[in-house]
Amino acid sequence: MSEANLLIELYCLLITITLQICNVIANRHAEYSLKNHLLGVMGFLNAIIIISYIAYILVDGKPEYSLWNNIFVGVCYAGGAVLSELFGEYSFAILQKNNKQKIGLRTAIRVICTAAVCLDFLSIFNGSYFSTMNGFHVRGPYYVFNQIFMLCIILIVIIYIAIESKEMENNVIALIMYGFFPAVSTILQIFVKDYVLLYPAITLSLLIIYVVSYLEQSDELHQKNDELQKAMAETELAKKAAEKANASKSDFLSSMSHDIRTPLNAIVGMTDIAMEKIDDRKQALQNLNVVKTSSKHLLSLVNDVLDLSMIESGKMSISETEFILPDLLSETMRIIWPLASAKKQELSLQTEGIQDEFYLGDMPRMHQILVNILSNAVKYTPSEGKIILKVEEKRAADGHTALLTMSCTDTGIGIDKDLQNKIFEPFVREVKTTVNPVEGTGLGLTIVRDIVSAMHGTVKVISEKGMGSTFIVSLPLSIADEASMLEKFDDVKEMSLLMVCDRPMDRSIICMPHTDDAYPYDICSSEDILSSQLGAEKQYDVILCRALAKQTETIQALRKRYPASSLIFNCQDSDINEEKNIWMQGQIW
Repeated sequence: MSEANLLIELYCLLITITLQICNVIANRHAEYSLKNHLLGVMGFLNAIIIISYIAYILVDGKPEYSLWNNIFVGVCYAGGAVLSELFGEYSFAILQKNNKQKIGLRTAIRVICTAAVCLDFLSIFNGSYFSTMNGFHVRGPYYVFNQIFMLCIILIVIIYIAIESKEMENNVIALIMYGFFPAVSTILQIFVKDYVLLYPAITLSLLIIYVVSYLEQSDELHQKNDELQKAMAETELAKKAAEKANASKSDFLSSMSHDIRTPLNAIVGMTDIAMEKIDDRKQALQNLNVVKTSSKHLLSLVNDVLDLSMIESGKMSISETEFILPDLLSETMRIIWPLASAKKQELSLQTEGIQDEFYLGDMPRMHQILVNILSNAVKYTPSEGKIILKVEEKRAADGHTALLTMSCTDTGIGIDKDLQNKIFEPFVREVKTTVNPVEGTGLGLTIVRDIVSAMHGTVKVISEKGMGSTFIVSLPLSIADEASMLEKFDDVKEMSLLMVCDRPMDRSIICMPHTDDAYPYDICSSEDILSSQLGAEKQYDVILCRALAKQTETIQALRKRYPASSLIFNCQDSDINEEKNIWMQGQIW
């Protein structure tokens, strides 16, 4: 061997030692990684092989060192077999990271390489692969078999890497090159008897795989750094959100302490007064009415908080049951009407394009939506203001669904432009109860938004400061089967009706031809009732009285003659109350 060969091997040894040092430094603080561990073992083994090969070059041609010559060469051959096995282990380690292993192939390569190592060491003594003659290294009779055997192992691993290229991602090129250079050098070594760059080729392959490994580690480091930066940004956003939530909750507690204290003070104070004047029935009833009103208000505050808590915990569910739209609207107006009347506000209901009365949806939740929006309109609209609830229906082309739009327009104080984007957030209000007499928690619109969202609808606000507001809720609903729902009212068709009318126009309208589905009814005047021309032998389920003259006497006569009948006087709330007063007067008399 020439001095040039010796210098090449020394240079390869220097590179291998440098790579080993870099591997130790780069991973001294890192968690244990099988890949990096295998790289370190491969570099260490390559250094031993090169040192053995350098020693073989130094003793080659010296007969007195023939045994050492064989030992050094045997170490090189056996080390090559172990490197081939580690090459496969490194490939399997990459796949193991992606949770994909080939246990059978892995075991086969280990067994084959172990057998090759044993045969290489055996050749030290029997000369089947290599031997010495006059101190010089010569090839044994089965040398070519040994090289082809090792070449096949390398090619098997390369083919396996190519098959699993998708799983190995960026490591494919480095691994194929790691196997390619030793494979080419082995082929050349079979046909060329002079010095072949086998171990420099292995060193070059190690250099490539080390570089790729460090680049991959660098990418992972950058990725982790990006993830860390993202996590820090998210943490900062969460911190700001938490600070905002804490500020909102502080405002909420401030307003709630005022809102809760007001009805509680009324409840405690009126209860004490009622207890002191328990003998004064009229005064006690007045005090208890205040207690009842304050209790209802306090309950509404608590219900808002509980509703929001339930929504935020994800426990709110939207049911889909049959309901009647007029029932929903009448119940809502019945609740809001006294509130508007107390402030002398004009409250009206308008409908447009309503073709259907029966729907499928969550009627209690829809009722909650309307009550929250309308009660806000009453609160923030001054006395003698105007509030309009408008309901529109747009039936879909399929005829089975419709978009129900409910808009509430008021002439109240309006909402500032900057606040309109935040008005649906918890605890946000146009004014605070601590500086304004308007009561509330600031949760009503938040609850509306969440319920509407759960029902796959939309809610928006159009407002201008000092010019009033319009809240628009749009909900997609399924149209219920009208025929099946009307079947529930079959028993109503059997009810009998008595109509007491004095005006000719009323009588002419009622006497128009009617269908078979209409109520069976009789018509008479108040004079017929007072003159006893209508006998008591026939009983009626419902009596509708629109008497103009002698109302008190007519009501009393009807009550006495038909005590089991439901009597409706003029069909208005105020008239019903008046009818009750008439009846009570009759009882007193």
